[in-house]
Amino acid sequence: MKTKARSSSKGWEFFQGLGKTFMLPVALLAFMGLLLGIGSSFTSPTTIENLPFLDHKVIQVFLRFISMVGGFAFTYLPLLFAMAIPLGLVRYEKGVAAFSGLIGYVIMHLSINFYLVETDRIANADVMRQEGQGMVLGIQSLEMGVLGGIIAGLIVYFLHQRFYNIKLPQAFAFFGGARFVPIITAIILSIVGIIIPIIWPFFTMIINGIGSAIKGAGVFGPFLFGAGERLLLPFGLHHILVAMIRFTEAGGTAVINGDTVSGALNIFYAELKNGSPISASATAFLSQGKMPTFMFGLPAVALAIYHTAKPKNRKKIKGLLISGVIATFVTGITEPIEFLFLFLAPALYGIHVILTGLGFMVMALLGTKIGNTDGGILDFLIFGVLQGTYTKWYLVLVIGVIWFAIYYSVFRYAIIKFNLKTPGREIEEEQESSDLATSESESNSDNNQAAKLLDALGGPENIQSLDNCITRLRLVIDSLEKIDEPALKKNGALGVIKLDDHNIQVVIGTHVNHVRLEMDHLIESKGYKISG
Repeated sequence: MKTKARSSSKGWEFFQGLGKTFMLPVALLAFMGLLLGIGSSFTSPTTIENLPFLDHKVIQVFLRFISMVGGFAFTYLPLLFAMAIPLGLVRYEKGVAAFSGLIGYVIMHLSINFYLVETDRIANADVMRQEGQGMVLGIQSLEMGVLGGIIAGLIVYFLHQRFYNIKLPQAFAFFGGARFVPIITAIILSIVGIIIPIIWPFFTMIINGIGSAIKGAGVFGPFLFGAGERLLLPFGLHHILVAMIRFTEAGGTAVINGDTVSGALNIFYAELKNGSPISASATAFLSQGKMPTFMFGLPAVALAIYHTAKPKNRKKIKGLLISGVIATFVTGITEPIEFLFLFLAPALYGIHVILTGLGFMVMALLGTKIGNTDGGILDFLIFGVLQGTYTKWYLVLVIGVIWFAIYYSVFRYAIIKFNLKTPGREIEEEQESSDLATSESESNSDNNQAAKLLDALGGPENIQSLDNCITRLRLVIDSLEKIDEPALKKNGALGVIKLDDHNIQVVIGTHVNHVRLEMDHLIESKGYKISG
């Protein structure tokens, strides 16, 4: 029974870690997307016509340069995944893991090319796309997209876990340990590259089946995606669903400038880069669907919490709420507000899930065309307003006002009707709210927070693994009984998620990386060594 529980715990840890690793290339992609958006916005004929001063050779060359830099991440995204997955998942020798990811990805495609040539299945250049083939780092191979990078990255991770500390006979000792990982990677991935062309049709059938299910849902497709993402967020598994829609055939396929592109976000960036018309079918799963909730709904929740707090406590919680509103409105990071009501009123979170899904569906029905990843004001301005009125950016404001009214009315009513103990409503919460409100500012100057959180987690002896994502500490612990949840919340935790007997997440906020690094130093200073 204990073995089964441990196995379940390891499963949670793996899938959480996998979702987290997706964020490294996606964060780069989001930033590069902003550069691409700025470059494309100010080089478009419509913008130049409205702003004639932009029609200068030096300015236009600079803007095209920005677009080129922004397009980098889109071009090499599969390779980035192949390196980021082992880098993020392994606990030791991370540099070797990333290096092996590069080796494995290249060897895999070289072997695929070898198989296609030897079996006379290599396509001529004029029909390459129709045959599902393309150029990958100068190698003609199967058009696998990001899924190819994910496959290579996962295989490298498992190889690394098995062989990073291997001991070889004395005569071959030089090749042992971490040095053996890229060697075994080259061997195994070369074999995998021979197998993939044989089984690839089955992969494409599964992915296309998921895509067909979403498309078959019609107008409910974007709703299912938006609601599903919010529903998975408390468990940290939403990144997996998002990556599938953004980067694989499940998010659609299009031919752009002669190239076959798969995935909603990939299609959007390719169209942006080539100056092609933006596909509403792709943006239906992107930023526009988040905007009613992220830019209007969650700020309305913060206002409802503020207005329903006791007047004497409003000043104490103002900083907490303002920082949360800025995070969601500007960057699309929603947890600082969502976790204020997720545990207090799961039913309200359920309403939030439905409203988020409806936001995706309504924006798609209205034909808006605003892409990218974050769903905040920067995406709205760069990929909506600056691209011109054809994006129908003004509809975001109309729907946003409606969403603001709905969120505010529902949350204010529920907080008062059911006497929900949101920040500022009870004496016990006053000190906690004050601590939360100042935790962001204190995190950069008061490193005692990390020490107090470590004590509340049962000390370093209770921690097997410690890592973080954008807003949360992700831990594997020995015993839940040693966790002091009230102490965690008193010292800045917005929430504690217990996934099973050994996996927990502690929601800290956007300064979580600073806290995690301080905890690492404290653990090492006490003579403990844990994995991260």
